[in-house]
Amino acid sequence: MFSLKHVILFLFTAAAIVTALVLCGIFVKNERGRRWVFLVMIIFNISTEILKIFFYVKNPDPLFDWRVSDVYLQWDTLPFHLCSLFLWLLPIGVFAKGGIKEPIRVFLVYFGIFCGFAPLVASGWILGEPGLWLPILPQTILPLRSFLYHGGIVFTAVFMGMCGWFKPNIKRVTVASGAMAAILVITLFLNLYAGTGFNHLTMREDNMFYFLMEAMTFVPYCIFVIHLICSVPFIFHGVFLLARKIIARAKDWRMKVADTGRQGQ
Repeated sequence: MFSLKHVILFLFTAAAIVTALVLCGIFVKNERGRRWVFLVMIIFNISTEILKIFFYVKNPDPLFDWRVSDVYLQWDTLPFHLCSLFLWLLPIGVFAKGGIKEPIRVFLVYFGIFCGFAPLVASGWILGEPGLWLPILPQTILPLRSFLYHGGIVFTAVFMGMCGWFKPNIKRVTVASGAMAAILVITLFLNLYAGTGFNHLTMREDNMFYFLMEAMTFVPYCIFVIHLICSVPFIFHGVFLLARKIIARAKDWRMKVADTGRQGQ
């Protein structure tokens, strides 16, 4: 983490996100254009997921040696990680009709920023072997894909907020949190059945929070992790409301200063 390899790709990914947001802000002016942008991201997400599965299935020497096992090749490549939820939910948030789309969009923005940005910062587990990214080899394809995929999640979440598709309220935030709780419970049972390690709800030693699981024992640990992850939209919503309140007060203050200046003249 924070090696030269990490810093280079983090800066590249951040520059790509900012560039894409600026270009979309300049050229994408209507609803049809926004849907095309999200459609491109849906295709991108699915394509990179297929690349990841193909790599693990076909490559006899995957990036992480400790993941070479029949269980990993059969199950752990499935898109049930937190960041993989974009594969399932982004098409619903873009194309769904009726009331379901609004909570889904709240889910995509709040969890998208969290699940996309966190691996870009704390990315030691996806950086792969030491050394830089060039030349492009099988050992560097998967980390590159991971950074670009998570960068795409951050871009999608921020752009969804920019284009007015993000309309949060406490009811929608609660629905988003409840949906995440249901997904986490499903992946917990999948972990128990297949020995997988989705969303840190596992007794496997490769769980980055294994030390915490040992200290708390498994059941209290799982309850703690589920509650912690499901609190994310409420935390982000609180920050959002606070920021909106600060911006509104700043605008009021500027208007009062301008009125005072005019009266003084």
